Amino acid sequence: MKGFLFWLRVAVSAVLAAFLVLAPPRLNEALEHNYYREWLTGEREDWSGVLSMWHIVSFKPAQGSVTAYLDSVAAKYEKAHKGVYIEVVGLSPEMARERLSRGERPQLWSFPADGLDAAELAPLSFALPRFAGDLAPVEKDEQAVAAPYLFSGYFLLGNTVLVQELGLAWPEKEDADTVREALSAALSAKSTARYGALAAPQKLMERYGLSGKTAQDGDFKAGQVPFMIGDARAYGDLTRKMASGGFTFDAMPLGPFTDLVQYAGVDSSAQGGYLEHAQGFLQLLLSDASQAKLSALGALPAVYSQEDLLYADSMLQRLYAAYRVPVTR
Repeated sequence: MKGFLFWLRVAVSAVLAAFLVLAPPRLNEALEHNYYREWLTGEREDWSGVLSMWHIVSFKPAQGSVTAYLDSVAAKYEKAHKGVYIEVVGLSPEMARERLSRGERPQLWSFPADGLDAAELAPLSFALPRFAGDLAPVEKDEQAVAAPYLFSGYFLLGNTVLVQELGLAWPEKEDADTVREALSAALSAKSTARYGALAAPQKLMERYGLSGKTAQDGDFKAGQVPFMIGDARAYGDLTRKMASGGFTFDAMPLGPFTDLVQYAGVDSSAQGGYLEHAQGFLQLLLSDASQAKLSALGALPAVYSQEDLLYADSMLQRLYAAYRVPVTR
């Protein structure tokens, strides 16, 4: 028995000695390897850097900010690509031109229809989704260089009290002929000669075959003009103003024509990791998940989907239905 205990002690001593010799390097390596930190931060990309995106603003959605929306998509991309950051800057067309004149350029662009020369953009290297209606990518040398990612539409807006006081009629049906007849009658009415009966963009006047004296948007918003053709932002502003003393108004979506389309593309100067991640960001922007979030803005998705989006505002839901198959030409 004593012999057995002796050899057992020898064996245990040998194991302890081996542990003391071999363990420190491995323990040191394990301590330096912070698995918890790696779990929190995720694996970093081979390339890291900051991409700049200029969002050129020419129209606004019914509510909220497209710049903030793009920021949220950028945050989602950054979370999946550690070390890559996207800075979104909202600019007016004039501010963008001034920056360009100083030699500044972004890697990513968000711009309205006809707002940027295709020569400024790089070809898109990924397969584009199907777009709604006749929405289509911007092309250069038969290659897509920018894709539509959201659009807005128009409403016929009427000052409820003023329309009645002037003896005018609100269109009974939501079709182009009925709207044209009602607005033609209003434009020719003597009672509206002072300010004009309608505030509307010239392109929409031509689209409906209307002629006559037109008013300014501010005239309608001041309660001096019975009708206005305004975009979704005009509708949203009037709705919010009612809570603080605005006038009662009627609204009717005027789809399917729109010229309020926003595109996104990669600058022709982007190279290497900038180019790779700019293309990756655009893919995320055109994904179903990103497109579905546009309903929170009252904006309309450019990418075709069989599934309907849901809007909190019933009138914006009607706008979405009216523009399910948008027409831009």
